Amino acid sequence: MTERIRKILDEIRAKTNELHHKLEDEREKNQKNQQQMLALQNEVKAALDRENNFLKEISDLKMEIETTKSQVVKSDSSVRRDEEIDELVKEIEHCIGQLRK
Repeated sequence: MTERIRKILDEIRAKTNELHHKLEDEREKNQKNQQQMLALQNEVKAALDRENNFLKEISDLKMEIETTKSQVVKSDSSVRRDEEIDELVKEIEHCIGQLRK
């Protein structure tokens, strides 16, 4: 009977060792997965930061475009006004010329 008990104990010991090795392997896998997850989280954070920077840059560029558009409209308006003033001056000079005759 002691031989049988010894055999059972050896089987239990072997299974315990096997389970212990499997547990250690799973812990290693878990640790690697956690490190990978942290690396991916950092990548996501960096991507979100870049996205926010791009969105801010887009917003700034849109404001710059609007400013430039308004300046162009103002300069177009002033060019038109200058042209209208020139035409009025010519018309007045023409009228004055007609009156002198």
